[in-house]
Amino acid sequence: MDEYFYEVELYWKSGKTGVLNSHGLKEIEVLSPLKSPKEKKDKWTPEHLLAASVSACFMNTYLEIAELHELDLMVYHSQCFLKLENINGKYKATEILLRPIIKLTNSSSMLKAVQCVEEAEKISPIKNSIKMNVEVHPKFEYLHTYLKSKA
Repeated sequence: MDEYFYEVELYWKSGKTGVLNSHGLKEIEVLSPLKSPKEKKDKWTPEHLLAASVSACFMNTYLEIAELHELDLMVYHSQCFLKLENINGKYKATEILLRPIIKLTNSSSMLKAVQCVEEAEKISPIKNSIKMNVEVHPKFEYLHTYLKSKA
């Protein structure tokens, strides 16, 4: 059985701001809003980091699968939306919508690209570890390359 461990350190800086770091990585400041999630956020929040973790993990899983299936992929871009609700006076992350935008060289790769998304949904470690609904709604586009002839 393979096991992997990830260590992150958090140091309180001031107010509700802390600094996250991990050996060999750049540190980042994180903020917990003082009163409510509506406050201006000028730093990463735990909610941003949760959405980023799901998004990055899904991308990495998808790209590994796409490579195994020799998918001719040009661009991968995604948007991730985390819904935070006030339920009985307590804020709770209730769902995540992940919208990968996958650009292919041609339409003949579409079936393979869809299959890669379905497989990634089944095995993405972080997506499958959290106890909330995570919806994946991919969008596929085709990039056509044209050669310009010189006159």
